[in-house]
Amino acid sequence: MPNRFTILFENTSDSDTSFYAEELRSTLLSLSPDIEVTREREDSLTQDWGQMLNVVLPFAFSPAAVTAFVNVITTWLSKRPEASLTIKTPGREISAQGITSRNAKEILEIVLKDSKASEKEGRS
Repeated sequence: MPNRFTILFENTSDSDTSFYAEELRSTLLSLSPDIEVTREREDSLTQDWGQMLNVVLPFAFSPAAVTAFVNVITTWLSKRPEASLTIKTPGREISAQGITSRNAKEILEIVLKDSKASEKEGRS
């Protein structure tokens, strides 16, 4: 079973959010051809391209690849201290703004924990 995440951009203008979503989407896609990243609208009545990212990491995503995924997010946030992200997994949610080493550690722990849980479910 793959790992699924939703990334929401919080407290930014619509134009900034649209820019951020496409920029982070492109960066994540460059990590691996196996990652799926799609933009979706939070509100189906808006005309934007989608201000929410749905990320699917493949079942066989290695711990090193998960670390790279987290590093992309933390690096992206460190370059944009005004940006705020909320990352949602099926059972967890973490918000990050002006990334710190603590935020990076929390993100990594969530992603790794969900990765291991998905791997166990896939074996059952």
